[in-house]
Parts: sequence; structure tokens; C-alpha cells
Amino acid sequence: MSSGWGALINKFLTKDEFILTDPTIKQYHEETWYTPKTESLVSPIISPLQDEMEKLIKINEELNFAKEFNKQLVGFSLLNSIHQILFKVKSENNIVFISDFNEVISKIVINEPAPFIYEKIGARYKNYLIDEFQDTSSLQWTNLVPLVYESLSEGNKNLIVGDAKQAIYRWRNGDVHQFVNLPKVEGEFTYLDEINAVFNYSATRKVLENNYRSASAIVQFNNWLFEALAVGENEQIQKIYKDSSQNVIKKQTGFVNAKIIGKDIESQRNRVPKCFTIRRTSKI
Repeated sequence: MSSGWGALINKFLTKDEFILTDPTIKQYHEETWYTPKTESLVSPIISPLQDEMEKLIKINEELNFAKEFNKQLVGFSLLNSIHQILFKVKSENNIVFISDFNEVISKIVINEPAPFIYEKIGARYKNYLIDEFQDTSSLQWTNLVPLVYESLSEGNKNLIVGDAKQAIYRWRNGDVHQFVNLPKVEGEFTYLDEINAVFNYSATRKVLENNYRSASAIVQFNNWLFEALAVGENEQIQKIYKDSSQNVIKKQTGFVNAKIIGKDIESQRNRVPKCFTIRRTSKI
């Protein structure tokens, strides 16, 4: 009984020590912690204890979380102290950070009717251009929706530009799915049905089919790569890479050199277009 549940129970009985490891828990869930030969002996004993063992696993999870949390407790305390000091300094000096605006504004616009918001800002601006939309956060979009909605309701033109493949600001709460799901709008707006009705009626989706910037080899490589990525079971990934193929405009040939990590280079070489070379490397 050097390992597994046998050793675990033995330690508990002899040393009052009970430590569950991931492999042990996996054995329990897969019912591989006893052999087929001993199943007839073990099952009558284990079955009545099933609920208690589930409780032990749950307690073990909570214990592990507490241990990990305790490791970070000093860091959390320091961050909280900094936050409190920062809040005090802002209050005493009547300061509002730009990063605070989105949250403050969203609390107002989420429940206010669109005409109220539009009266304050939209009376001056009738058309809106939102660029790099794939990196727009949910808070930012929540603040912009009432303005775009009211503008569209009055028959004005608005333009949203973005490329879901270039979404790089998830760490700053950028939400690419907002762009992928357009013209559908999601959120906690009290008039969400009206918003979606206007967006659906007004929306026209246009894909830029011509690439004026990149050389021929690069465009061909991108087309091959994006088409390969679009094939899969993930619906969101399919939407991101759908209709990504572009026409070559530049006469310059260009060059692409791809490096494959690993040994299986021949099978990869047969899969790629002839417009670029492929070789093996052991480094990233």
C-alpha cells in the first residue's frame, strides 16, 4: 500500500494524515482504484461510503483553494491598501481617472432611455465612426449603443470597422464576440428589443475583398491559413475566420518562410501552398 487509495486510508488510520492528490481523485472517478479481482470484496464496503467520499473530495478542493489563497493573501492585502489610498487621493482632489469613465457612464445609460442620452451628446453629433471595434470592451460598447441606436433611428449613417482576427486586447476587456455577433446587440438594456430591431434593419455587412497592402505570397499564405482555421467545431472561431479570403492586387511576388516546430516536416510540406518555403526548427 505505497500509493493510491489504500495508502491514503492507511495514513489516515495510522498517522491521522489525509492528503488527496489529483491522480488519486482521478482513480476514484474512473473507478480504477481497486482491481477487478477485489471488486466483489470492495464494492459492498465502498457503496455505503460513496456520499462521504464525495464530501471528502469537496472538502479537499476547498482546502486546496484556501492554501493557494493564503499564499497570495499578502499581495491581495497590498493591492487593497493601494486601492483605498488611491480612492482617498481621488476624492480629496476631486479627480476622476479616464479609466473610471466607462463604468460610471454605463451605470447611467443602461437604464436611461436613448433619447435622454442622445439629447446630451447626440444633438451635436449625428454620425459615429467606431474603429478597431474588435478590441472594444463590453463597457465601452454599452456606453456607445444608445448613441448609435438613436442616430440610426433618425436615419443617420454610422460606420463600425474592425477585424476579429486582429483582436489583441482581451487583457483590457476587449470582447471580439461583440463584433462577430453584429448586428445583434446583447446587454441589460431596458429597451434591448427595440435596439436589436433598429440595428437589424439598418445593418449592412461589407467584407473588404481586395488586399492593396501585401505582396502575392503573403496574401496566398493568409488565405490558406485562415481557411484552415475556419474548419472546426467551434462556432465562434468559424465566424472569426469566415470570408477572410482576399484578392491579390499588388504585382510584387513576396516571400513567406514558415518554420515547423517538431520532426514531422514532410507531411506538413505537402499541405502548404507552393508560394512559400517550409523548414524544421527546434526553437520558437
